[in-house]
Amino acid sequence: MGQQQIIILVLVVIIVGLGTILALQLLKTEYVEFMEDDYQQVLLNTAQSFKATYEKPEMFGGGGHHWNKVNFGNVGCDFGVVNDSSGKTCRSEDGNLIVLISGHDTYMGINAVVHIGGDGPSKMYSREVRVYPDSIAFVTDWIHHQ
Repeated sequence: MGQQQIIILVLVVIIVGLGTILALQLLKTEYVEFMEDDYQQVLLNTAQSFKATYEKPEMFGGGGHHWNKVNFGNVGCDFGVVNDSSGKTCRSEDGNLIVLISGHDTYMGINAVVHIGGDGPSKMYSREVRVYPDSIAFVTDWIHHQ
C-alpha cells in the first residue's frame, strides 16, 4: 500500500470517528429535549387537574376555591402513586419523576424533579409551574442540577 493510500485511510477513519461522536452527542441532546417536553406535558396536565379541583365545590371533593384544600389526595396522581399521607408528593412508577406541591394564598406551586437518562445526579432537572385561579404559568425553564 502506498503512502498516499495510508494517509487517505487514516483521514477516512478520523472523519468517520468524528461523525459518529457528533451523531451520538446530537442524539443525546435530542433525547433530553424530548424527555423535557414529555415531562412538561405531565406538569401541564397536573396543573390543569389542580385548577379544576380548586374550582370544584368542597361537597363534591374539590377545594372550594381554597388552595390549601387541594392535594394529590383529591386530585389523584395520573402518572404514578401518591408518596405521602398529606398528599403533597407524587412519584412516577419508574421513580424518574417526583412532583411536589405547595399551596399558597393566591396560587398552587407545583415543582417537578426529574431524572433524564443515565445514572448519577448529573442527570437531574427541575421546573416549577404555578397554578392561579385564572391561569397556569411556568415560572422556570428546566434547570439542570450538577
